[in-house]
Amino acid sequence: MAKAREEPAPPENGAPRDARNALEHLDEAVLGEYAATPPKVGKKDQRERALRQLPEQMMSLETSGPKLFGVLEPM
Repeated sequence: MAKAREEPAPPENGAPRDARNALEHLDEAVLGEYAATPPKVGKKDQRERALRQLPEQMMSLETSGPKLFGVLEPM
Protein backbone atom coordinates (compact mmCIF):
# COMPACT_ATOMS: atom_id res chain seq x y z
CA MET A 1 0.00 0.00 0.00
CA ALA A 2 2.78 2.42 0.91
CA LYS A 3 4.49 1.71 -2.40
CA ALA A 4 1.35 2.64 -4.33
CA ARG A 5 1.18 5.92 -2.38
CA GLU A 6 4.89 6.49 -2.92
CA GLU A 7 5.46 6.58 0.83
CA PRO A 8 8.19 4.81 2.78
CA ALA A 9 7.18 1.31 3.85
CA PRO A 10 6.47 0.82 7.56
CA PRO A 11 8.90 -1.38 9.48
CA GLU A 12 8.14 -5.08 9.06
CA ASN A 13 6.71 -6.96 12.02
CA GLY A 14 8.08 -10.50 11.77
CA ALA A 15 6.09 -11.90 14.72
CA PRO A 16 3.04 -13.03 12.67
CA ARG A 17 5.28 -14.70 10.09
CA ASP A 18 7.38 -16.44 12.75
CA ALA A 19 4.26 -17.62 14.62
CA ARG A 20 2.71 -18.99 11.40
CA ASN A 21 5.89 -20.88 10.53
CA ALA A 22 6.15 -22.35 14.01
CA LEU A 23 2.50 -23.44 13.96
CA GLU A 24 3.02 -25.12 10.58
CA HIS A 25 5.89 -27.17 12.01
CA LEU A 26 4.47 -28.17 15.40
CA ASP A 27 4.57 -31.81 14.28
CA GLU A 28 8.39 -31.60 14.50
CA ALA A 29 8.43 -29.93 17.92
CA VAL A 30 8.84 -31.40 21.36
CA LEU A 31 5.48 -30.78 23.02
CA GLY A 32 5.56 -30.12 26.72
CA GLU A 33 2.69 -29.38 29.05
CA TYR A 34 2.74 -25.64 28.35
CA ALA A 35 5.08 -25.07 25.40
CA ALA A 36 6.50 -26.44 22.16
CA THR A 37 10.28 -26.40 21.78
CA PRO A 38 12.62 -27.44 18.97
CA PRO A 39 14.17 -30.92 19.20
CA LYS A 40 17.43 -30.98 21.14
CA VAL A 41 19.09 -33.64 18.98
CA GLY A 42 19.17 -34.40 15.30
CA LYS A 43 20.36 -32.38 12.37
CA LYS A 44 19.25 -28.78 12.30
CA ASP A 45 17.34 -28.07 9.15
CA GLN A 46 14.93 -25.48 7.79
CA ARG A 47 11.92 -26.94 9.61
CA GLU A 48 13.42 -26.79 13.08
CA ARG A 49 14.40 -23.18 12.50
CA ALA A 50 10.78 -21.99 12.79
CA LEU A 51 10.65 -22.50 16.57
CA ARG A 52 14.18 -21.22 17.02
CA GLN A 53 13.13 -17.85 15.52
CA LEU A 54 10.62 -17.21 18.31
CA PRO A 55 11.43 -15.39 21.56
CA GLU A 56 13.06 -17.81 23.99
CA GLN A 57 13.06 -20.41 21.14
CA MET A 58 9.70 -21.79 22.21
CA MET A 59 6.00 -21.36 21.54
CA SER A 60 3.58 -21.21 24.42
CA LEU A 61 0.61 -23.52 23.95
CA GLU A 62 -1.58 -21.25 26.06
CA THR A 63 -3.92 -18.90 24.23
CA SER A 64 -4.69 -16.74 27.25
CA GLY A 65 -2.52 -14.06 28.73
CA PRO A 66 -1.02 -10.91 27.30
CA LYS A 67 0.21 -12.60 24.10
CA LEU A 68 -1.27 -15.44 22.03
CA PHE A 69 1.14 -18.38 21.94
CA GLY A 70 3.58 -16.11 23.79
CA VAL A 71 4.26 -14.28 20.49
CA LEU A 72 1.27 -12.35 19.10
CA GLU A 73 -0.29 -9.33 20.77
CA PRO A 74 -4.08 -9.36 20.33
CA MET A 75 -5.63 -6.22 18.92
